[in-house]
Amino acid sequence: TARAICRSLIGRPVGGHLAVWNSLGWDRGGVLALAGIPRGMAPAGLLSQRAVRLDGEEIVLCEGATIPGMGSCSLALAPARAAAVPSPFRYDGKTLETPELQAAFDEAGGLISFKAGAERHELCAPGKPMNAFLLGEDVPAAWDNWDIDEDQVLKLRRQTDMVSRDVVSDGPLEFRLRSLWRIGRSSEIRQDLVMRAGSSMLIFETEIDWKEKHALLKAAFPTSLRPSFARHEIQFGHIERPVERNNRYETVKFEVCQHKWTDLSENRHGVALLNDCKYGISTESGEMRLTLMKAGLHPDPRGDEGVHFLAYALLPHAQGFSAGAVIRPAYELNVPLMTGDAAAGAPLLSVSSSNVVIESVKPAEDGRGYIVRLYEAERSSCETTVSFGRAVSSVHRCNLLEEDLAQMEVRDNAVRVMFRAFEIVSLRVILAEGQA
Repeated sequence: TARAICRSLIGRPVGGHLAVWNSLGWDRGGVLALAGIPRGMAPAGLLSQRAVRLDGEEIVLCEGATIPGMGSCSLALAPARAAAVPSPFRYDGKTLETPELQAAFDEAGGLISFKAGAERHELCAPGKPMNAFLLGEDVPAAWDNWDIDEDQVLKLRRQTDMVSRDVVSDGPLEFRLRSLWRIGRSSEIRQDLVMRAGSSMLIFETEIDWKEKHALLKAAFPTSLRPSFARHEIQFGHIERPVERNNRYETVKFEVCQHKWTDLSENRHGVALLNDCKYGISTESGEMRLTLMKAGLHPDPRGDEGVHFLAYALLPHAQGFSAGAVIRPAYELNVPLMTGDAAAGAPLLSVSSSNVVIESVKPAEDGRGYIVRLYEAERSSCETTVSFGRAVSSVHRCNLLEEDLAQMEVRDNAVRVMFRAFEIVSLRVILAEGQA
């Protein structure tokens, strides 16, 4: 998993301190989920809570620290103490309430009401539960493991056999509701509905034991919104696609691709569906259906049989779509904080505009400095300041082949960069002598 790979690269904490690394280009605060902390220990001076994920990994939730973007900080560890702060979550078996939201569930575990924000705007479509699992026969006319045919939507049926539902974590920072469903002929879904203090996002950490053949599984989120189009993330930007079926061109867009998020927004409200590894989705009117599993048998007759771990999240937001409301939370769901045994000095670099994303940093192919690749994510042109945490001797704008185009003026160890909508910019950065 991404979490395991990140920890193997950074190392394990030693002694009485924990280094926490943030590889994204902005500061991360609020409730932080940290792995690799020895049992019985917690960050000193911070409100904390221990929890266990579906895959058995233990994490510590803490609040009160800020991890700088493209940087790290060191947290002292101390013996964990019981939190004196009461849980902000109120659950009675059918309803769940926090200061940020109110939710209600039906007998099969679906969300039949979801009200978020100060106005408690109802986001569920009347009579249609959210997080409903839909399963149906999937036998495409061609390309068994690749295609989904247009009539497949007519075969989907909701799976309602919920075997159990239990609260497995309830503290000052996190609430975790664990459920088990039987679906199809012999498959199972185990899922943790996770809520964090101070957030209106619902995270669905999911384990699927998949044993179906020629079947398709989706998670449906019918909302009360009526947008004219949906935004789907693609590499270095997003694309807008219609949510209505008014002509043949729109009709054939019954299944489209996305990366980390799809968003439905009105002018004052919006809902995004984030994910960490599932890239097919269908949107119609105000409903999003995330494709979770497909059971084609050609060319591999085993298909995707076995146990799969994945996560997706429902994120309501106010004031319409923006990078801060949707894009940054989607990155954070996909890119966990890393823990290790040593912290760095100043952050490597930062940008001044929230709609500019630092997508990658890599050594230059010819050995001259390192390459920073950035892009504008909102489709809003802007000018931003790129500041460096280590002294630089020169910065060149270059192309994707890392060929220098123009030298940039460095002032106060920073450069100004103009971005057009969705523009990708690559910079070659050469550190001053003695910097590493």
